This record gives sequence, structure tokens and C-alpha cells, in this order.
Amino acid sequence: MAAMAHGISTLRHVGRSDDVRAAMEAALALGVRIDGVPGSELRVHGGQLRAMGTLPCGESGLALRMFAPIAATVGGPVQLTGRGSLLRRPLAPITDALGQLGVECHPTGDGLPLTVRGPMRPCGTVRLDGSHGSQVLTGLLMGLVRTGLSARLCVDNLKSKPYIDLTIAMMRQFGVRVDALTHDEFYIAPFQRYLPSHVDVEGDWSAAALWLVAGALAGDVVVNNLKNSSLQPDADIVQVLRDAGARVVLMDGGVRVQRDGLKAFVYDATHSPDLFPPLVALAANCVGISEIRGASRLRHKESDRAEALVVELGKMGIRIDIHNDTMFVHGAKPRSAALSSHGDHRMVMACAVAALMSDSEVQIDGAEAVDKSYPGFWDELHRLQANPHGCCGV
Repeated sequence: MAAMAHGISTLRHVGRSDDVRAAMEAALALGVRIDGVPGSELRVHGGQLRAMGTLPCGESGLALRMFAPIAATVGGPVQLTGRGSLLRRPLAPITDALGQLGVECHPTGDGLPLTVRGPMRPCGTVRLDGSHGSQVLTGLLMGLVRTGLSARLCVDNLKSKPYIDLTIAMMRQFGVRVDALTHDEFYIAPFQRYLPSHVDVEGDWSAAALWLVAGALAGDVVVNNLKNSSLQPDADIVQVLRDAGARVVLMDGGVRVQRDGLKAFVYDATHSPDLFPPLVALAANCVGISEIRGASRLRHKESDRAEALVVELGKMGIRIDIHNDTMFVHGAKPRSAALSSHGDHRMVMACAVAALMSDSEVQIDGAEAVDKSYPGFWDELHRLQANPHGCCGV
């Protein structure tokens, strides 16, 4: 949004993960000037986007789904590229939507590179399949503003709905209004433009969930820089931990979780699929059989995350069954094992947290995958483990 706003926007508390770098590289490839580096404050000089040939998205599915519609507004062909697991992600949700808007889309076989060529022309109602998630809708809502025309989008079976609330709230902060008639229909009024903004990036509840679960399993943890009124759906972790019997205290700008007797829980993760891995780590250490719904959301992540969780936690002696869309996790004492990361950052972190209660060593191959979303994960875990006798903060 800062890239599309005419003027200079300031983004504070920016992370330094590979996904952040991917978004920055994509913006740079559209001619945007960015002062600063990941992990610091950024000054983004936006509003003058242009086609410059190739637009790299790294391994970030969100970057691909956000920047494809934006690239379709700049004039001239733009080739979106990626690497790693992004090469296996389905492109049909993107190309089907852009095709309805008059955009030429030329994938390479069924995958990347993907060449798009606008202009994007909203005419009538655009219909989307939201069963794969909300990211394509986010990209379309963001990009359609640049056409200056009115647009109406109807979405069938939308998943990850709270992330659309986040998108609309952030667009409002950049001076753009989206009317959410329902969670299935959205309207963008014509003649709008992005205005520069100064944004304090919220703490990430997806990352925080790992440490809060770690506190419930193995100690006493405080996670700072969290907004308790956040629209992020992964803030649900607080209630899940309470349902599981952990001691949870909401603080001003943070959360404290203390270990206690843990029991099985039930949670629907359909709209918060990134919570699945830490929830499985929690359930693995609860007494009884926990039920986590929404397993179908895990099939097209960096790995087939549902299958990966079954296989890798199974090596640790944790039985996981999947029936229809529900995952049943049988709590037990995790045992020593040699695990595979499946090249998936969230798998690595969830396995590490689950292993905190093992009596012996757990090895995880491909542990560097955490750099995709949380390059400081191992340093933080080491710091927590170095303070085993008292409260430690993250």
C-alpha cells in the first residue's frame, strides 16, 4: 500500500524475515524507492509504479497474490517469479480472477513464472472462489483501487475471513474505503487513491502463539508487543490456551502464560490455519484427544502440512488421525526422534515446541526453514531455555 501511495510513507517495527524481504524486492521491481533495511524503519517513496520486466516473489505466497493484481495495473508485461515451494503453489485462483478483469495471464505450464499484462478493467461483478484462502481477494482489493473505477467482488466459500478485515482496516489507514456488504460481497467506490501513511507494524500473533504454547508446556513466558484488541485471527490462541487449562494473564501490551495441567481442547482453525502447527504441539502434550477443525486448509502450504504433521509428530509417538476436515491429536509423552522439516518454517517451529517436553534429543533436519517468517526463532528459544527457573520474556 505504501508503494501505491503518492508520497512518502513510514513503516516502523518492520520484520526481517524472508517474506518481508520478498515484499520489499517486489516493490523495488516496480520502481519503488525504499530507504532502510529489513528489521528497521522503512521510508517508502511510492506512487510511481512502472513495469520493469521481472518481479521476484521469493517463496512468499502472499507476495505473489498481492503483487500479481498490482502488476496488472502498471502497463506492459510483468513476469512474476519465485522459488522453492512457491513453484508448486496453484495459480488458478489468481489467473481465473485476473482473467475476469481483462488481464492477460501466461503461466509456465501450471506454475511460475507467470506473466501478466493489463490493463485491469473491472466491468460487472467479479466472482471468486475463496476456498483456498483470502490472499487473492486481498490482492484484488488492493490492486483494483489503482484503476480508478468502481468494482464489485463476490466470493464463494471464503476462508481466513479475519484477514480481509485486516486488509480493509489497513486500506482505510492509507485513505481508501472498501464497503464490505457482507463477508461474501465487497464494493470499491471509484476515484480513490492511496495516501501516504505512517504505520507501526503490530506484533505477530502467529509467531507469538509458539512462545505462548511453550510457556503452557514448559515454563512461564511473557510475550511483549502484542495488541490484545488485534484483528489478527491468531490472537485466538489466548482462549485456546485457557480452554486447555493453562494459566493466561493479559497484560498491557503483552501476554503471560504459565504451565499448568493441560487437557484436551476443541478449536476450529478454518479461518486461522497458521495456528494449526502450534495447536498440534499443544495438543500433543495435553491429556486426552484434542479436535482441531479446518485440516483441509493445510494441503497447499509450504508443504502438505496436514500430512507432514501426521508423519513427523508420529515419529515422536504422537498419534494424529484426520477424519474429513478434523484432526484428532492423541496426547502423549513426546519421545526422541529424527524429524524432517519438509522445507516448511511452521513445521520446524511446531516440532521444536512440541519437543520441549521430550526427555531426550529431537533432531530436526532443515531447521533453517524458519528464516522464511522468523529468522530469530532459534535465538529466542535458546534464551528461553537458558532461563528454566523463572519467568522469561520474548
